[in-house]
Amino acid sequence: MDKQNKKLFFITLICSIVFSSIVAGAVGFWAGSLPQKTDELNLLQDRNIVRVNEESDIVSVVEKVSPAVVSIIITKNLPKIEEYYFNPFGDDDFFNRFFGDDFFNFGIPQYRQNGTEEREIGGGTGFIITSDGYIVTNKHVVADEEAEYTVMMNDESKYDAEV
Repeated sequence: MDKQNKKLFFITLICSIVFSSIVAGAVGFWAGSLPQKTDELNLLQDRNIVRVNEESDIVSVVEKVSPAVVSIIITKNLPKIEEYYFNPFGDDDFFNRFFGDDFFNFGIPQYRQNGTEEREIGGGTGFIITSDGYIVTNKHVVADEEAEYTVMMNDESKYDAEV
């Protein structure tokens, strides 16, 4: 190795050491300025303990009151509508002679009532407030005087209700 190559090698080596020292010092300074993870971890664990306690309180309240919560099913006899088609040209031979039998073979939809059928038209919720079965619910749930109401308990048993 000649003298100039040795000189270039040592200059490169010294520059690399200086640069590495500067980078390592900067990383060490930056890492030292970060907050300690253990403090944050302890704070998060404390929050989770509080959250679990609050959730268990809510779960116990829900378990206590859920037997008093009921569903209200609204049913009503509604007209059963039937759709049929009416041919405005009927069986007129005049049109059939000129256009053929299939040309005017279409219909205009018409509707007629064909009896009634009982259908569920709505629902709501309520709360049993007395031991003999009085239920509190919203007015809009029981507003239809012609409808029939069924109360469904949490165990899915059903009872007819009076408004």
